[in-house]
Amino acid sequence: MKLKPILLLFLFVFLASSAHSADFKIQRIDHPLLCDRIIYAVAEENGMVVWATDNRLVVFYKDGSSRTFDSKNSPLIEAANISAVGICEGSIWVTQINFSNGYGIFRFDGEKWDVFKDPEKEGILSNRVLKIHVDDDKVVWFGHEFQGATRMVEAIPLKFSNTKILHLFRNRLLSIYMQMTHLWMGSVNGVVRYRSEIESNYYLNVDTWKFPEFPAKAAYCITEYLHNRIFVGTDTGLAVFDGKNWQLLKKKAGIKALPVLHAVNCGNDLWLGSPVGVQCWNEKRPSRLLTKEDGLPGQRITAMARNRAGKIFIGTESGACVIETTDIE
Repeated sequence: MKLKPILLLFLFVFLASSAHSADFKIQRIDHPLLCDRIIYAVAEENGMVVWATDNRLVVFYKDGSSRTFDSKNSPLIEAANISAVGICEGSIWVTQINFSNGYGIFRFDGEKWDVFKDPEKEGILSNRVLKIHVDDDKVVWFGHEFQGATRMVEAIPLKFSNTKILHLFRNRLLSIYMQMTHLWMGSVNGVVRYRSEIESNYYLNVDTWKFPEFPAKAAYCITEYLHNRIFVGTDTGLAVFDGKNWQLLKKKAGIKALPVLHAVNCGNDLWLGSPVGVQCWNEKRPSRLLTKEDGLPGQRITAMARNRAGKIFIGTESGACVIETTDIE
């Protein structure tokens, strides 16, 4: 019996999708304080994973043990949401905000908590911190809602320094990422690149791209991908900067869902989080969107991180999971 062309096409697509989905193993995190809860942030370092719900941290250690922090056993504020978490050389960094206030920077060094606030701690730009980024040199960067960024300076006692960006006085920060010596900051209206290797009092070390030169408005997430290119998640696609020009990758380039709210680089793949699932995108092959039907605890992706082994840590509006892939180079 001969198969009709349309049936052959269906079988080809089905088999290709099944083979690709077989590369991924989704494991839900079965913890009572994470199940059916919104995950606000996640970070990983050397086997330690920190998950953040609204005002609580759940920490998993490499030896299999876990620990929880909230307002009863830490400086965390009960009436504020965690905006960001980061891990740097074993220390956990956390920030919190609510509708009207910011609460500075919290650090847990494994034994005790410290709280750093403006104006008590010189160098911190403001107490409303929305993003934390730990760069390859183990420098912790803090992106403020407005004005610019603060960085941790390793010293005894610990110090901070800040960088004010004129564009960010008027445009709310959405993302932050360090590429070599270039600090990229996404906002509600375009992207800023601060070239930290150049000292300037006249913004000669700051480049700003706004719509329409930047091919979208809101820049939700920023990461580096193959060939030192910068990829920015937006409402309309992936904005790509090759060092000179911007281009926008959309549906024809294989982007399955918009807006792109989260992006992490994992070898030759770029994992993209959206309101309707997560996609393992690659320039050289087609990919599919993983959703709740594939095993995600929730549909909307709210946080993402990765480790060196290629595990992808994903937070959703209904819990947390880890994706393992066999296609990591």
